[in-house]
Amino acid sequence: MKVVILDNVHPLFEKTFNNWGWEVELASKWSVQDFQKNILNFDGIIIRSRIKLDKNNLSNAKNLKFIARPGSGLENIDLEYCKIKNIEVFRSPEGNRDALAEHVMGMVLMLNNHLYRANAQVKGYIWNREDNRGNELMGKTFAIIGYGFMGEALAKRLSGFGVNVIAFDKYKKDFSSSYVKEVTLEEVFQ
Repeated sequence: MKVVILDNVHPLFEKTFNNWGWEVELASKWSVQDFQKNILNFDGIIIRSRIKLDKNNLSNAKNLKFIARPGSGLENIDLEYCKIKNIEVFRSPEGNRDALAEHVMGMVLMLNNHLYRANAQVKGYIWNREDNRGNELMGKTFAIIGYGFMGEALAKRLSGFGVNVIAFDKYKKDFSSSYVKEVTLEEVFQ
């Protein structure tokens, strides 16, 4: 099996494939033209989103058996073309859910409590306590549009702050729980 890794990914990918006896090509510097010229030789592709894997870019991939996307989004992969050509597509949608939820919480706390501005002012020996007074999250309503792995992880963290979490998802139904209430899109915008 011969695999090309088109993006910078965790070194465990290369190590695992090598342990399996697979040949691995690290190609994070390849251009689209390099990809099109060399893809004929590979059975598998590991990619994040650097190169669009559409019909045009995959047309030379005569030996391709799989595409693996470490992450959730598949918008850069032509899934219909892959289905027609029997190319398996794998992803790991839950992979960064915790990091994303924690990042969003950090951003919410920073914005809601003016932490960026206050930090810059304090570094300049300015203390505007009243101008930088924040708002507590407890009792506020937070809406999430899209309640997949990421949305659920965020809702769990928000609930720990006493936030009323509502969510809408166009694909998922009946997901209300102790930390989120399913609503319509119209209710989100209200």
